[in-house]
Amino acid sequence: MASFLSPTMWRNPWSNRGVAGIDGCTSTAVGSSLAGRPTTLITGELGFLYDANAFHVQPLPGALRIAVIHNGGGGIFRWLDGPSKTGLLESHFEWKHTTELGPLCALHGLQHERVCDEAGLEKALIDWWSPSQAPKVLEIVTPGPESAATYARYMKAVCI
Repeated sequence: MASFLSPTMWRNPWSNRGVAGIDGCTSTAVGSSLAGRPTTLITGELGFLYDANAFHVQPLPGALRIAVIHNGGGGIFRWLDGPSKTGLLESHFEWKHTTELGPLCALHGLQHERVCDEAGLEKALIDWWSPSQAPKVLEIVTPGPESAATYARYMKAVCI
């Protein structure tokens, strides 16, 4: 099996921004991976949960990697000015939940790892890229407000 990071596997990259999470990005990633392309999806936990029916495809390709930013439910709306200006951010835009991703991953035969800090993430990434028979899901837990502040600092730094 060729290495997931092999340069020949990434000669013709393709990307899909999606809209904002719950628009079928998981289904698109599964389809791309089924076409024989190593595929990496970065999504939020709500988008991951919303489009979980994509995992009913069998067999799922092992060259699929999914990073799930679990920021407490709709944290992406903290990145935008509008929702916070309405005074309805937490009551109408975010969805606080306690849904665990591990059981859903187990149901569909996805390898799942949950990390909650930088050291755990660095360690998990070493194995995440290694070849496997099953897709891998890396759940990265981050507090919503902290995630939004980090994103704002990043955008300020790169949009000089």
